[in-house]
Amino acid sequence: MCIILFAWDWHPQYKLVVAANRDEFYRRPTSQAAIWDDYPQIIAGRDLQAGGTWMGITRSGRFAALTNYRDPFNHIHNAPSRGLLVQNYLTGHQDPESYIDALEDGGRQYNSFNLLLGNHEALFYFSNREGILRQVSPGIHGLSNSLLDVPWPKVCKGTRLLTEVLQQPTFEAEDLFAILRDREYPADEELPDTGVGLKMERMLGPIFVESSEYNYGTRVSTIVLIGRDNKVQFWERSYTPLEIDNYKQVYYEFQLQKSNSCLKDLPNIGKQLEKRLASIGVNDSDTLTKLGSKEAFLRLKQVEGDTCYNTLCSLEGAIQGIRWHHLSSETKQDLKEFFNRNKT
Repeated sequence: MCIILFAWDWHPQYKLVVAANRDEFYRRPTSQAAIWDDYPQIIAGRDLQAGGTWMGITRSGRFAALTNYRDPFNHIHNAPSRGLLVQNYLTGHQDPESYIDALEDGGRQYNSFNLLLGNHEALFYFSNREGILRQVSPGIHGLSNSLLDVPWPKVCKGTRLLTEVLQQPTFEAEDLFAILRDREYPADEELPDTGVGLKMERMLGPIFVESSEYNYGTRVSTIVLIGRDNKVQFWERSYTPLEIDNYKQVYYEFQLQKSNSCLKDLPNIGKQLEKRLASIGVNDSDTLTKLGSKEAFLRLKQVEGDTCYNTLCSLEGAIQGIRWHHLSSETKQDLKEFFNRNKT
């Protein structure tokens, strides 16, 4: 269904090398990778049916990528979109440990998933099948629709080919795309048995998937390089169904920003609130996150004399990386009780 091949802290020139395919039904509406209008620090595609994204990066180096864990026997109907797991991490400012800790019931309300998340300094892996956040060790890794580094044929072949490319004195993005275009079918006896039947296991076996019968296949190939000089390069190819040589390509290149990003990049922080926060010495997202919404609210109240409940919600939403009206009911109740205790 998907594959992510990546080298973490292994190559002398690059901190992270990612080569990934997203497989999906051809009819599922998707937008190509772009700078998001509502979160201009993010570069990612978008799932226009269920929301969220499958892979993305921010200008400060936050990176996340998702694959589904194939388990047809334990499907949850009306589960939230797994793509929101990537989106919420990219729009937020929590470190991976805090982000995973904040997932309700270890993410079990979602259908089974694998999640890579981190930045140019550290990379982590989490699956709600395991429930354990693991720091990724330096090396070359593969992730498909089982757990990390489970040796499915496509994973073994992909990591072998990636190793060969990265051992060359130099390589190009096209060398990585060539890996992602591999359409060789593994032998039946090598295929996993995930409960979908041999016919579908065969269809899903190659690195690049295409099927007119199932109306399903590789929709997007993505290459991400984060250099040790903090230069980021991002390629995405979106394929016309069943036409591997007919695609649209986008390319982005930028230098990583310092982690203390501008307040204006956060949701809920307009010019007026940004100016108010500056009056208490809060000029970047790191400072706001460290201070916390409640302490920032109290300091604003001390300076201004009176501060409304909506300001408190806006601050908490900014720290979580979401619009304040998307805060959970439990969070809103906690903030309301805090506000009422500190009215005078």
